[in-house]
Amino acid sequence: MNPDQTAETFWMLLSLLCLPVDRQMEIIGGVAKDGCLEGQNNFVNNPASQLIDTMYQYYNGWWDEFEPDVENAEKLFQMLDGGSTFGFTEQDFISGYSWVELRKLAKAALEEAMLEPWPVPNKIDFSDYIEIVQPE
Repeated sequence: MNPDQTAETFWMLLSLLCLPVDRQMEIIGGVAKDGCLEGQNNFVNNPASQLIDTMYQYYNGWWDEFEPDVENAEKLFQMLDGGSTFGFTEQDFISGYSWVELRKLAKAALEEAMLEPWPVPNKIDFSDYIEIVQPE
């Protein structure tokens, strides 16, 4: 079931983060083992980076729809709004502090909003939700 609204898209992404990490990586299309070399466009080439950007762009819809005036949702939004540094290597995605914390907060935010996980599709193409432009 594909989300139709901004809030539903964010709900789906929170639900994605509640899945086992290996399943998350499969759904988003993998994560670079070593990240991108300095000077390369990390965003274009790394689905983990695209996930964070999509969440950042869509969280206002979630906030407007559900008005989650709860501690964990606020912490999650602060992380997305630059309060955390996310690494984008495979190891960072699996066990980096910011990713582990984001997963905990995603689960807690859904629980606090009394929402069941959204049915996450087998594959997420972030270009369906955000503009991804290949540099020239």
